[in-house]
Amino acid sequence: CLVLDKFESYDDEIQLTQRALSLLEENRFWAGVVFPDMYPWTSSLPPHVKYKIRMDIDVVEKTNKIKD
Repeated sequence: CLVLDKFESYDDEIQLTQRALSLLEENRFWAGVVFPDMYPWTSSLPPHVKYKIRMDIDVVEKTNKIKD
């Protein structure tokens, strides 16, 4: 099941961060995805898409604790 009203877009990472901080106060922020090499006027994907996943540090499992 995919609920689309949980997706919001922003023009830049600063706007995303401000909204994320607001949602964190209500425990309603799960993750944000930032595409640093793409802009609102970008009409096609670059050959290599770069992205960053932004999450609350308190809910992300530390990689040194992950074991096979």
